[in-house]
Amino acid sequence: MNYILNQENEETVTVLKKEYEFLKKKDEESLSLKISDFALIVNNGPVVFNDNGDIIEIYGVEHNNVVIDGVKYSIDSNDKINAIKEYITNNLNKLIEWSKIETNEFLNTYGLDGRNSLKIKVKYGQLTICLDGQISGVLRDSITEFVNKLYDIIKNL
Repeated sequence: MNYILNQENEETVTVLKKEYEFLKKKDEESLSLKISDFALIVNNGPVVFNDNGDIIEIYGVEHNNVVIDGVKYSIDSNDKINAIKEYITNNLNKLIEWSKIETNEFLNTYGLDGRNSLKIKVKYGQLTICLDGQISGVLRDSITEFVNKLYDIIKNL
């Protein structure tokens, strides 16, 4: 990263375009989460700056992006959103329990480096649940199974 001082003594930061796009996307995600009552975000694939993984970004009928195994899926009706929301609702306590397990100490002990990332973020009302599936053990298997069932629901809508 380069830092350049301009004449008014304000800093200008230069970053790679991929880094800028990543930061811009994270900022947009944060705003979309803030204004949504229900949101689901799943990133399953290469760790950083790569769009070759599975992506689920659902903030509503008008604002979503779903790509699984390279195939784009349309979540274009409230019935489809409600089917996904029902699956989340039925598993909400499980998601909360998994999130409670994932303390910093747990992630430092069981976190995996150099593998595909599996991140889940669910916003339900004012409750936000974040899960990191890039871990070893039974919890990773449970999170992977949860995501695979979610994929099945989306593919069959």
